[in-house]
Amino acid sequence: MKKRITKDSSINIRTNKSRIDGDVIVGGHNSKVVKQTVIHDNSIKYDIDKENNFFFDALSPYLIRKLGKTKVLGIGAGSSILGFLSMFKGIEGPSYSIFLWMGFFLLIFGFVFIGVIKHYLNTKCKNCNREFAYEEIGSPQRREVQTSDGLIKQTTTRQYRCKYCGDIQKIKINKTIDPDSDYRL
Repeated sequence: MKKRITKDSSINIRTNKSRIDGDVIVGGHNSKVVKQTVIHDNSIKYDIDKENNFFFDALSPYLIRKLGKTKVLGIGAGSSILGFLSMFKGIEGPSYSIFLWMGFFLLIFGFVFIGVIKHYLNTKCKNCNREFAYEEIGSPQRREVQTSDGLIKQTTTRQYRCKYCGDIQKIKINKTIDPDSDYRL
């Protein structure tokens, strides 16, 4: 019995009967395998790269050990507030650009110190209470679902393990993207 070849070999992925699971082959003669891409109806799931926080991984333990949590938070909040105030105060004065640049640098300095505290709190183990304990494990998963109104709902799942007690934390980050806007990460 001969198989009949039709010109239209595409499938409709929006029906319940058609599913593509596992690896998806893209291309023709020189095919490329996309690792672990799963498509169900109007959603797609794929692996993304791990976070790279080398700046805060190096800076946070040093500043927390040298100054302490309270001083780092105080310096961060104080610098941010002074930065905002000096930028707005500079608008009234004749030397506007000096106050603007000084405020800008104070603001950046304050945000870095606040980022150090945020990194400290995110990497502290909830089980054994040790500082800078969580490390990301495995490949993070991202799932995108297109809703009926055209928006894309994006869910990123990351896993972290304590390097001391082995506690595993699973974190889901939800985000809604408007495909008509220019912003997409």
